[in-house]
Amino acid sequence: MLWTWGGHTVFTIGGAPVSLFGLVMTLFGSWWLSARLEDGIRQLLIGSRQKVNVGDATIYALTRLIRYCVRFGGTLVGLSWLGLNLQSSRR
Repeated sequence: MLWTWGGHTVFTIGGAPVSLFGLVMTLFGSWWLSARLEDGIRQLLIGSRQKVNVGDATIYALTRLIRYCVRFGGTLVGLSWLGLNLQSSRR
């Protein structure tokens, strides 16, 4: 029941149908992956703090930057996977 409801087209962008399930999975997947990657890199940097002098602010800034880049890239890949054409068209 939920699968058939989530598979219906909610709206179209540029002629490409977007389903609720696809949209939620795209956003959830990219946000989940970015959070796991941020945690892993933070643990890696905290563990190597004795070898390299890395401050807390540097670790925070680096992991946040990576998190936002992964979210942005994952969202673009997900939207492309849903069928949206993300190429610019010059006329």
